[in-house]
Amino acid sequence: MDVMRAKPDGYTILLNPSAHVINPEIMDKSPYRALEDFTPISQVAKGPLVLMVTPSLPARTPLELAQLAKAKPDSITFATSVIGSASHIAEELFNRAAGVNILIVPYKGNAPALNDLMGGQVSAMFDPAVTAVPLVKGGKVKALAVTGRTRLASAPEIPTTEETGLKGLEFYTWYGLWAPKGLPEQIAARLDEAARQVAADPAFRQSMQDKGLEPVGSGRQAFAELIHKESELYRTISKQSDIRAASN
Repeated sequence: MDVMRAKPDGYTILLNPSAHVINPEIMDKSPYRALEDFTPISQVAKGPLVLMVTPSLPARTPLELAQLAKAKPDSITFATSVIGSASHIAEELFNRAAGVNILIVPYKGNAPALNDLMGGQVSAMFDPAVTAVPLVKGGKVKALAVTGRTRLASAPEIPTTEETGLKGLEFYTWYGLWAPKGLPEQIAARLDEAARQVAADPAFRQSMQDKGLEPVGSGRQAFAELIHKESELYRTISKQSDIRAASN
């Protein structure tokens, strides 16, 4: 909240994940609205999530996971790091796309959720590539697909959900730059241009790709349009699935 209350002079900015947009749509009483209380500057980077299963599960594709869930509904579970996280949203979208209703088990953090996935206490989980890929390469979990339009540069052996035959599950977590509300146009334009230059820098691009992220540098208008679109998506999912998180 410090950025929201800061003087809009361009010296105080916020780099935040897409949870910044998700939270107001699922919280009982949010202390802010993403577009109303901040000035969006740029989407910096985005990355798909990896659908992982515990190694002993016989599923090799997302559709095979769905088939297992249909055959034995009570035997398959999803883990999520917290209610309303990107992984939670992806799991709700999977249920819709695959026509199943896999139970989603919320944890108090990513580490315990991943531990139970590796140990077989839960069946599956979506997670960002930066944490998922090392576990996959280490044989701790099994990757079925990524939710992006293209494969990961850091793990090209993992197919996209579209390639495996599951349609309608393109989903990303992302990072964006925000400034306080009321930022003067001239300053906003300078920050926008600076973000574009950083996103085009080869060293930055390589660093992002190594983490399973795609550099974007979208610009203010495109970022605002993305926020509108995703806010509506999260609002719809929250209502349909009754996802509510307590205010901090």
